[in-house]
Amino acid sequence: MKFGAAGFFSLVGVLLSGCVAGEPATVIAPANRWWENAPSPDAYAAVYPTAAFYQGLSGRVILNCLILPARKLDCFVQSETPADYGFGDAALSLSHDFVVRPADQDKRLKIGSRIGVPVRFRTSD
Repeated sequence: MKFGAAGFFSLVGVLLSGCVAGEPATVIAPANRWWENAPSPDAYAAVYPTAAFYQGLSGRVILNCLILPARKLDCFVQSETPADYGFGDAALSLSHDFVVRPADQDKRLKIGSRIGVPVRFRTSD
């Protein structure tokens, strides 16, 4: 298995919700429409859990995030599959790289809203 960053990991959509923390998000939208800034493939490569990588395991995490005044995110792990491989911690470290587009482009992205952010880790074949 090669360790190449480009195309190595994918971010799958953004779940938007106006619900309280812990409730499932209700709307799925394409990731590139909601971010002014998002983690790079190199950032994903840097945090991919080592044991999972060498076992060829992919992972999926749902982060439950609050949009802060600077349009950055304050997140916690809502779900993680598979558990106990470190995908949740890896996704949390990536969450600091996200910057939400201004709310005038989508009212659901206003400061103080909660959004669900699915993050997918995938090894290349």
